[in-house]
Amino acid sequence: MAFFLLGASAVQGAYTRVTTFAGGGSTNAFSDPWGLAVTPQGDLIVADLTHHQIKRVSRTGVVSVVAGTGVSGETNGPPTVARFKSPAAVAFDAPRNLIYVADMQAGTIRKIAADGTVSTVATTGLSGPQGLAVDADGILYVADSGNNKIRKITTDGVMTTIAGAGAAGSIDGPALQAKFQQPNGLALSSTGALYIADQKNHLIRKLENGVVSTVAGSGSNGAVDGPPLSAKFTEPRGIVFDADGNLLVADSNNDLIRLVTLGSNPTVTTGPTAWGRTFALRGRFQCGRNSRIFFGLRQWRR
Repeated sequence: MAFFLLGASAVQGAYTRVTTFAGGGSTNAFSDPWGLAVTPQGDLIVADLTHHQIKRVSRTGVVSVVAGTGVSGETNGPPTVARFKSPAAVAFDAPRNLIYVADMQAGTIRKIAADGTVSTVATTGLSGPQGLAVDADGILYVADSGNNKIRKITTDGVMTTIAGAGAAGSIDGPALQAKFQQPNGLALSSTGALYIADQKNHLIRKLENGVVSTVAGSGSNGAVDGPPLSAKFTEPRGIVFDADGNLLVADSNNDLIRLVTLGSNPTVTTGPTAWGRTFALRGRFQCGRNSRIFFGLRQWRR
């Protein structure tokens, strides 16, 4: 059996080393980094929330500003002129070389072109978006947290609701009748299913073929491992798939990283509490090259 090593302890899995990738010390490079995305070249794109900027971290750890003056605002244009208002999530569309940004306090979705020019993709109907995912066709998925909905934005900018009735609640079933309560992190599986960290319901949900189902969580808060539907989370936020198809969950108010194994013998296990507390668990996961998992501005490897 392989082991999932976090700090000095082990849980099921195969990761063995945690390191700080960027920031820290007196550099002031970041202030509350939230959303992460990884480029095919291995660079890390970071939503630097309270600096109101989007930054890039090279594979060697060099930090640069992609766009944003550092002053809160909603200005589009060249990267040195554009302003963001608490960007919370990013997604990288590799085939089209685009960065999408969930500009949380502005309630908009922004787009950064290859030359750094910032434009607005969606300007109305969103409330505090906090989760993004993009598929191979360039379709963008948005966790519209304040409206308790999941949205889809096509490449020509048309936004539709694909799940969530709008009222807060916890109901599975047909997507537009289902209910969420502040959906947060999003992750696409290899089969195209969309997994959702349903923060205030303490659940992990799945949207597939027009139906919402609960993957993990009993619906009450806590920190209990075991069979997925008996397990307990407390406000899960970031989620990501690892190279083996398992789901990693940032269980924010428990200060834990949880591992949800799927398949024929699903279960939920937990990394050590002390390890979980070393991260700002409001952040987001991203899976990078060579099976590196990024969280905040730390990484761990196989």
